[in-house]
Amino acid sequence: MRLSRLIIGIFLGILTFGVAPTPPPYSRFVVDGSITRPGANDLSGIGIILLGQMPQDSVFRILKGRTEGESSIALTDPMGAFAISLSSWERMDSLKIGVIILDMPTVTGPSFKVDSSLGIEITEQYEARGEPVCGGCIVNSETKERVVGYSYYFSNKTVSIPF
Repeated sequence: MRLSRLIIGIFLGILTFGVAPTPPPYSRFVVDGSITRPGANDLSGIGIILLGQMPQDSVFRILKGRTEGESSIALTDPMGAFAISLSSWERMDSLKIGVIILDMPTVTGPSFKVDSSLGIEITEQYEARGEPVCGGCIVNSETKERVVGYSYYFSNKTVSIPF
């Protein structure tokens, strides 16, 4: 009885503390474009955000990025040009560009589809351990590559600010 509990305990320990599962691939969205505003000469410093819509969801939510150091806002240059890059653990069906101007309502551009077939693989190398040899004295290992995410690029997106 004690032996069976010991064996079950060891087996559950291996399952619990074994190799951590690989997280699902993330998505990186890279968007560039410009904003237009009637009568404006200097369009610098206007905030740009990305909004995403998940499959089977009708609401666009602000994308905040998956890592702590990732900025969720970009600023325009004097001509209104911008580039923003954000990654997310969630898969997005569509994106929108949001424009933030102090004391003004947020303006969004038209939505655009994220075609999963156009994603470019982001890979990383890792060391895969093989089976122990000679009673566990040496572990064979080899470097392998795995897909950790997909990049999606969207260029020349324009948002018009009516005010």
